[in-house]
Amino acid sequence: PGYLGNLKALSFVQRERLLGGNWKIRRAAGLYFKRSEVTLIDVLPTDIINWVRHWDLAATEANINNPNPDYTAGVLIGKRRNGRYVVADVIQVRQRSSVVRKLIKKTAENDGFKVRISLPQDPGQAGKAQAEDMVADLAGFRVKTERETGEKVIRADPFAAQWQAGNVEVLRAPWNENYFSELEAFPSAAVHDDQVDASSGAFNKLVKGTSIYDVDDDNE
Repeated sequence: PGYLGNLKALSFVQRERLLGGNWKIRRAAGLYFKRSEVTLIDVLPTDIINWVRHWDLAATEANINNPNPDYTAGVLIGKRRNGRYVVADVIQVRQRSSVVRKLIKKTAENDGFKVRISLPQDPGQAGKAQAEDMVADLAGFRVKTERETGEKVIRADPFAAQWQAGNVEVLRAPWNENYFSELEAFPSAAVHDDQVDASSGAFNKLVKGTSIYDVDDDNE
């Protein structure tokens, strides 16, 4: 029964393969995230026990030679005491590196100490040096850098499973339409997936993190 329960808790594509035996199913837009599967809320719940904001980084402005570069995206997700998850804020910009760093620090100040900050680390020595610089910029905040491995769809699968199960709430805000549109198009090569990467990164860090109530009050 436990094994069957675990299979039923997978995302739709994985469940079709491992439980339904449908190995012909292919990853396609609309099979991971549908806006109809989440609950829109107007006020943040008061029982959130843990927060993570994950950043998917880019550092390019749109120009004539590159009119459609990747975005920098930062997604804030909280875990409620009842086990549900709340997407509380989404930031998406196209800016050069210096502007992105200032944005990340300003956002950390606005989010407050209870929000853990997660940053990706590029491979190689240059990536390590960049990560160390960004951590230094965020002195005083709870920040961690980590290499991202594996396919994007694999990293997104745990968040998609909770989304499809109706365990995700989204705060009503001006960014909603852009956010839903990108997630519903995932995994399409024709559409950016920065907000998807930032969401799955925040969720994956959140489910293995400690509660904000484990933090010493004297340090808050």
